[in-house]
Amino acid sequence: LEKASPETGLGAFGKGRLYKQQKKYDEAIAAFDEALAREPDSILALTEVVNAEIAKGDPDSAIRRLNAVLEKDPEHRIAHDLLGIAYMAKQDYATAEAEFIKQSEINAKSSVVYTQIAAARARQGNLKGAEQAFRQGLGELPDDQRLLLGLAALYTGQGNLEAAADVFQQGMRAAPDNPRFPIGLAGVRERQGQYDEAIATYEGMLEKYPDNIIVINNLAALLADHRQDEASLARAKELSAKLGETSQPAFQDTIGWVHYQLGEYDEAARILSSVVEQQPDVAVFNYHLGMVYYRQGDNRAAKELLARAVGEGESYHGIDEARQVLAEIQ
Repeated sequence: LEKASPETGLGAFGKGRLYKQQKKYDEAIAAFDEALAREPDSILALTEVVNAEIAKGDPDSAIRRLNAVLEKDPEHRIAHDLLGIAYMAKQDYATAEAEFIKQSEINAKSSVVYTQIAAARARQGNLKGAEQAFRQGLGELPDDQRLLLGLAALYTGQGNLEAAADVFQQGMRAAPDNPRFPIGLAGVRERQGQYDEAIATYEGMLEKYPDNIIVINNLAALLADHRQDEASLARAKELSAKLGETSQPAFQDTIGWVHYQLGEYDEAARILSSVVEQQPDVAVFNYHLGMVYYRQGDNRAAKELLARAVGEGESYHGIDEARQVLAEIQ
């Protein structure tokens, strides 16, 4: 690229990206600076050099660079946004928020900026302000998926589940082909204990996305946890068989738990012991394997696992059973 178009910064820019991917930040910064020397107005090169300085752990250099840019052009179309990102890296969230707000005044149609304002406010504990930022953005961009997902996540994190459900449903109307909205709604319904509605949502999604591994996993797990009739467990086993090609521990855990619910304890133990070996600190995995050992009559192994499954602050479907069985075999 440098030989073909020496008057541009394309070659230097490409080298900078390569160096940054290799975490050679000094070399990356030098290459991006070379690109900027050839094309001083390059938004991409400025963004990349700032990101490299932040990745290097030197947000102060990025801030000095961006202030110099703003001295020349106070209305620069991305400098305030990058300044906000640099201040976020310094954990100076109030200053970051101020910079993001300045950016929103330059570009009121950017969902990214409103999301960043919300993030800066949330980091300061101002959850109401974060909600206002999302709502302000949605006033400009009422069907924006980024803003809808961000607001739904905020409500979910606050435990305001019905408000989260409303936003997920709004997203389903705005973007019927985005599976994240119905998956989010099903997750909310599950947390609300509305298991039949959650199952129905996933069943509907499966018709539309028959190969979506998350939908398959979540539906199988819900059936195994909340339906004990023969037909539902057979359906769960049919679904979980489709998860066998992945080694992801959460998916393998679902397979093992379905075998447990069917009384196939040896196969459940084989699968779940591998899951716990990979991720020994996940409480629900310990609960599942502990219950398998309990059913097999190995109370010593069950006690060890269930004790790890009921640690302080843990919350998952089945924790009450884990506590009950642990008390029984103490």
